[in-house]
Amino acid sequence: MIPALVALVIAPVPDAAETVRVALPLRAPLAVGFAAPGSRVDVVFPAADPKARVAIEGAKAVALDSKTVTVELTAKQAEVVAPLLRAKAEPLVWARELVTDKGSSLAALPKGFTLLAVSLKEPAGGGFVGPGSRVDVSAPDGKRAKVAFENLLVFAVNSENTGSTTYALLVALPDAERAAALFRAPTELALVLKKPEK
Repeated sequence: MIPALVALVIAPVPDAAETVRVALPLRAPLAVGFAAPGSRVDVVFPAADPKARVAIEGAKAVALDSKTVTVELTAKQAEVVAPLLRAKAEPLVWARELVTDKGSSLAALPKGFTLLAVSLKEPAGGGFVGPGSRVDVSAPDGKRAKVAFENLLVFAVNSENTGSTTYALLVALPDAERAAALFRAPTELALVLKKPEK
């Protein structure tokens, strides 16, 4: 009994500031083609009970591809996230700050906005949607399409070898969780090019 007690007493206590790398599954692209390791992301595990919702802001992405993003979390954050991942809970993830591949320079996002990506099989607006364009996002609602978000700014566009095109859209922070949930849903989204204002 005494050796067990001694072992407990001398066991190292993890430092609260210690970071742990955690791989998170992605169902929607996370600015792939725009972001590089070093970018900062927000991670939200939604829940029916708002008190059970887990949100982590500004986690550092150390690796990312089209299906996962590996982030650095504190040991305490990793403790909270681990059981959610074991239970197959899928987080909503969006970029807050971008580090680009070109010279690892920071691509500034306007304050109060996050970056979310939408992949489409066909180019939006007949191929005329590009960085700086304004678009409405529509989603199926029964037999009709319904506008889910209006007048979003296209931050960047990436055409992939698979034939799909990914659009990185600036979304206001209060709308980010709702937009991230919509953009990862298995529905056909459409980007409708807005007429430039005179």
